Amino acid sequence: TRLRDHMDDFQQAFNDADIVLALPVYTAGEAPIDGVSSDALRPIRDLSIAGYNATLNKAVTASPTTSYASAAEKNTRLVRAFPTPDDLAKFATEVLGDKRVYTCTQGTEGCPNPTNVTTATGLGPKYEAEYDIVLPKLQTLANISTGSSSSAVYSELQTISAPGMSVSPQLLDSLRRLPTDTRSIAVNRLSQELAMHRVVDKALVARAALLTGLSLPEVTAAGDAIRDTQETIDRLTRYIDDLMYESRIRKELTADTALAIMGSQLQSDSQAMRVPDGRQADPAPLEAGRVRNP
Repeated sequence: TRLRDHMDDFQQAFNDADIVLALPVYTAGEAPIDGVSSDALRPIRDLSIAGYNATLNKAVTASPTTSYASAAEKNTRLVRAFPTPDDLAKFATEVLGDKRVYTCTQGTEGCPNPTNVTTATGLGPKYEAEYDIVLPKLQTLANISTGSSSSAVYSELQTISAPGMSVSPQLLDSLRRLPTDTRSIAVNRLSQELAMHRVVDKALVARAALLTGLSLPEVTAAGDAIRDTQETIDRLTRYIDDLMYESRIRKELTADTALAIMGSQLQSDSQAMRVPDGRQADPAPLEAGRVRNP
């Protein structure tokens, strides 16, 4: 707690020192505090937690396991995407990767080289995971009888909706009225779009939190230890662009032929179901205001 509470003072106290020897931090009988230790830095994880806490006006060293899902901040975009700082850190490190770096000057004698602790996987696996969550739920909701509404249905709609793209009861009823085959294709396409919205929103939220963390004085003081972190954050923007491009390609390729066939069949069925006009033709129609003689 002494290190946490006086970190700024400790940093300023050594400004004029030529050499500073930092010894390991011991708990002295206290429970360990996340983020307050002499361990090597993990830039993406540490920035995620610090940026999350700073965004919510919390201390940057606040516990990363605290859930704000039921707190006053529950309706913020950050908390809706990531209920805890740890959730954000896990997302960011899996997408961007992370490494263990040391606060000593790289290249000097005795300073260990950075080592990778998490390999970057990009946003692709995140999209697939969201799709696997959304699709079965939307399939279940779309196959319930038309007009069905309950608190459970509305709750499920909220869990699969995405910021800027909600699934309303009206949209759900429209899906239910479609023929079975057409409905299956429509549900698949809608699930893809929802998954895309959810992933891109989380990526944008993560990017904003990382940039907030990068601007903190505590992070700036680390100097060389985080010199490559800005480039890593920029890579997240490229991942978003790549995912959006992939989404456009999928839309162009997925089920266009099937949808066209279904549309033609639906039109034919509609024409076949039309009731012919039962009225007889007028044997003496008006012509120029007069009845024509037979």
